[in-house]
Amino acid sequence: PIKVSISCYHGVCAGLAVLTEGILVAPLEGVVSTKVIQNDNGTNCLNVSFAGPIRSAGGTGQALSVLIADILRRKFNLAKALITDREIERYKEEVSIYARGLQYRPSNPQLEIIAKQCPVYLDGEGVGNEVSGQRDLKRVKTNKVREGCVLVMCEGLVLKAPKIMKYVKELKLNG
Repeated sequence: PIKVSISCYHGVCAGLAVLTEGILVAPLEGVVSTKVIQNDNGTNCLNVSFAGPIRSAGGTGQALSVLIADILRRKFNLAKALITDREIERYKEEVSIYARGLQYRPSNPQLEIIAKQCPVYLDGEGVGNEVSGQRDLKRVKTNKVREGCVLVMCEGLVLKAPKIMKYVKELKLNG
């Protein structure tokens, strides 16, 4: 799992550097880490941790970094991330707390769809305010808001879903 984690990290960073033409901090400071974590059913999935500097990649770069991570997940035969109901509620609370820092604040049903359908586990460094509910979750290492993760979900995946689907169809990716 360590070699897979390192390979995925380098792959996501390199792919994002190419997409952003190597002139932004996002590939180096916006992608914090990748690691292999376990789903509740015992399968292994890919966790990608983001930090605030991912914002400089823009919504397209943010969204495509997740697509790159999914392609790597497939290459290493990792399962899709299975998000628990408590983790979904945690994402909703984090978005609610960080809403003033967002260009677009998706609805809770939109967040639920993104969380359930995203094949990689979106995570991030905790900074700023703490959540009041959904604390001390097994796969979430902090009780602080994971701002990078929130940015990727809201300004990346939600707003750029049509663009991601275009690439998914062109690459003939199933799921």
